[in-house]
Amino acid sequence: MKKSKALDYPFIVFIAIVYLIIYIVQYTDGVFDKNLYFPQLMLPATLFTGMFLGDRVGAIFGFFIGTAVDAVSAETICYNGIFMLLVGYFVGVLVQFVINNNFRSALIVSSALTLLYYFGLWVINDFDKPTLTLCYIPSYFITVFSSIILYLSWLLFLKIRKRQLQNKN
Repeated sequence: MKKSKALDYPFIVFIAIVYLIIYIVQYTDGVFDKNLYFPQLMLPATLFTGMFLGDRVGAIFGFFIGTAVDAVSAETICYNGIFMLLVGYFVGVLVQFVINNNFRSALIVSSALTLLYYFGLWVINDFDKPTLTLCYIPSYFITVFSSIILYLSWLLFLKIRKRQLQNKN
């Protein structure tokens, strides 16, 4: 078992601010046409928090991010909070014990969890309607594409932060 590292609180606050900006962009009217597609940008945010900062921080971020998503969604009461809490925790555990933290693993885990997320939404909201191809499939691909961008952003942020900490010492 790995020893836990000290948390970098300024970096965590910076990530929280970035997530707040992503949240505001996602839930601003007019950015996404919610009748055609609606990517869940908070899912990869939670996933990569667990992947890069660990299971506890991932679970805490996931709970708060999911609760914030549930606050603006009338259809999925508690689904996002619980799902994202579990995503943040289990991805942190997966990276710690099972998989490597690299691009291929991130893409596979992101694709699988996004598929599971949209399947759960379909079961909760539209199990009796054939809207799977009309809304959830484009949303799935946009979410996975946004997870690639977010993963590369995480790598850039971590590289910059590492350089800042080295220059400080």
